[in-house]
Amino acid sequence: MGLAIVPDSEAGRSAVVRSNNLDTPLDRALGRVIALAARMFDAPIAVLNVEDVDWRCFESGRGADVEPFPSGSGLCAWTIRHEERWLVEDGRVDPRTLTDPVVAGQLGLRFHLAVPLHTHDGLDLGTLCVVDCDPRQPNPGRMADLQDLAAVVIDELELHVAARRARLTERSIRSQAEELAGSLRESLLPSTLPAIPGLELATVYRPAHHERVGGDFYDAFPVQDGWGLAIGDVCGHGPFAAALAATARHALRAFAQDSQGPARSLARLNELMLQQGSDETERFCTVALARMEPTRAGLCVTVALGGHPRPLVVRRCGLVEAGGNPGTIVGRFAQPSFVDGSLLLSPGDTLVMYTDGITEARNGEAVFGDAALRSLLAGLGGRSADAVAAAVEEAVISPANDLRDDTTLLVAHLTG
Repeated sequence: MGLAIVPDSEAGRSAVVRSNNLDTPLDRALGRVIALAARMFDAPIAVLNVEDVDWRCFESGRGADVEPFPSGSGLCAWTIRHEERWLVEDGRVDPRTLTDPVVAGQLGLRFHLAVPLHTHDGLDLGTLCVVDCDPRQPNPGRMADLQDLAAVVIDELELHVAARRARLTERSIRSQAEELAGSLRESLLPSTLPAIPGLELATVYRPAHHERVGGDFYDAFPVQDGWGLAIGDVCGHGPFAAALAATARHALRAFAQDSQGPARSLARLNELMLQQGSDETERFCTVALARMEPTRAGLCVTVALGGHPRPLVVRRCGLVEAGGNPGTIVGRFAQPSFVDGSLLLSPGDTLVMYTDGITEARNGEAVFGDAALRSLLAGLGGRSADAVAAAVEEAVISPANDLRDDTTLLVAHLTG
């Protein structure tokens, strides 16, 4: 009579099969095991059955095209139910299999030798078997060899499961890290840029690592009789750098309200960071701070630099000039040097402030560099802030370039 036996561990076994993608095509290692089983028995067919809940299976055959065992076949079920191998020398005379679909049906199997696939934690995943359409009597030693091959299959499947779980864990950790880093980055940057009459603002910000928060920041905010622009790069990455960047950005907003100028604001930030520092941690950053005040001729821009790249002014005609005077990094020295420098933005001119991640982007061994940035900007004279930002982003943040540091850009274009 035909057998249709569902093992007691069916729910757990099916969950393992599905959750670990064991119902996908076999890999090369398992394919070699199946081929070896067929050669050992000189059998036309060797089959690895990893069953799912409705007894359909994936298979790999040797020497014959093997269709999935029909739903209702008891051969695999009986093997899984028992701890030992299952042997049918001639299915057409064996009372256990006379009416089984794979024996009585079109496939017409006569010989069936199978061993169960028992995992080390007690779940039954399927069978490894050799089959033939002719009856035969196998060698007892070969049957023991098939059990050894089944153990190899289990080891391979469990390696597959372990590797998949490791990938899923890594993916989950990376996703959580990216989500946390994204939240921290949002706290470092203004949610929106202010609307300033006659002045267009645009930004570019791209972290070097999406799962790790960086230390770049930028800001635009009102000050007495004008507007302030700030851009900075904190030493390091991660939560510590993020916290320091947030401190620097918000402190600069407060200090810039002092009409004594950007250099004084950087000096006060330097004092604050030295007070909060310790011998165990490095707390320093580079900053470019600008104060913009309207005049009849355009905008008077006062710039102070704390170890930061000099901002570039792109004139309407395409001439590119560097503004500001170099200064010491912020947060490292008790006697820093910060100097205010002035420049004038006329209608059609653009101020470009950036972090060194822009110029240090690499294409192979070639560094993008200051000269390339100036050359690019020279062709953008008179263009809008959005157009300038988009052109720099396209040139620097491309799949061909290796971004080893965060890249940040703040563009201010005086219309008219």
